Amino acid sequence: TLQAPKPVVVSATPRPNPLAASAAAKGVFVDCNGIDLSAGKYFFNPPVAVVSGNASAWSASYAKYLLSNYKYDRNAGCTKFSTLAEAQSYYKETSDARRGAYDLNGKPAPLIITSWKYP
Repeated sequence: TLQAPKPVVVSATPRPNPLAASAAAKGVFVDCNGIDLSAGKYFFNPPVAVVSGNASAWSASYAKYLLSNYKYDRNAGCTKFSTLAEAQSYYKETSDARRGAYDLNGKPAPLIITSWKYP
């Protein structure tokens, strides 16, 4: 008996979106912020790709940036991620959590987005 040839299936996989590909980029990305709850000062920096350093070096660099640019000398720190997507998600989550927050005096606290780069 003759069998019909099996149909050829063409993949329907879409081409990757360049932005999605870059969001999935692997490496070392850091989100830095400075938060002073009592003064109602909230500084957030979008994710930055870094090729060297460690949490202490990044945090010290960000603290120096805040002091130089905003006269802010309180709590500052950086969190490390292995993908840009993770760093972007954390940045959005943490900054959104502070957006519209109030300081201890009951006044709306500004969310200040910084543009620090390392080094």
